[in-house]
Amino acid sequence: VRTTRPMKLSFHSFYFPNWRTYVDGRSETAYPSGRLGLLAVELPAGEHQVLVRFEDTPVERGGTIILLVSLTSILAILVLTRQWRALLAVVVGVLLASSLATSHVRSSPSVQHPVPLEANLGDQFKLLGYHVDQSSYRAGDTINVTLYWLALQKMDENYKVFVHLTDEGETRLISQSDRWPVYNFSPTTRWERGEIVWDRHEIQIPPDVAPGTYRLATGAYLLETMRNLEVLDDNGNPQGVRIPLTAVDILP
Repeated sequence: VRTTRPMKLSFHSFYFPNWRTYVDGRSETAYPSGRLGLLAVELPAGEHQVLVRFEDTPVERGGTIILLVSLTSILAILVLTRQWRALLAVVVGVLLASSLATSHVRSSPSVQHPVPLEANLGDQFKLLGYHVDQSSYRAGDTINVTLYWLALQKMDENYKVFVHLTDEGETRLISQSDRWPVYNFSPTTRWERGEIVWDRHEIQIPPDVAPGTYRLATGAYLLETMRNLEVLDDNGNPQGVRIPLTAVDILP
């Protein structure tokens, strides 16, 4: 994070005591911010490395110890009293719970490494980066795109976000995702200044599309006026109304 003045950095996730934030390797106190109680941390001016991690709390660690001691005691009592059926039921229950937990961890999505891309949309919010799940697809597949937005100010308007799949010359729209951010559940009027929002979109590739190279682009607009937000450069000059993302290949 680079900032010329002290700021509050918040994340589009509810605060919970398990969240721990580290700024330049030092633990910093996180707190609930705004009406929704979002996870937030204060940053001084300068360039910083921010790490946010979901960790165990002392209470949870104490509860885990109590649970293990209790389970061990129950198993010991069942063995000493020779209650083999009950012992078998407890062991099967523990193994089943462990298997479900392991399966959940293995099925969790892998860490995403966004492609950095700073694009200012009308001084309202900025695209910090994006992630596309693959570089090549086949007709009928779904392209998964994650956009990482940073709110530059508190907004009075709800902007819709679009992700377009076009031909290589960007003259023909092939498919699109068009909705309010975060599956229509997070209007931009709720965003706080300094809040980072991860916004996922799915673009369905038509089954009859021809093989070739296609392009992804994104942007935002106000539904009432159908007017797109301008993409601004560092000097505030308009650079169009679409942010080019990347090219994808549709295989035969």
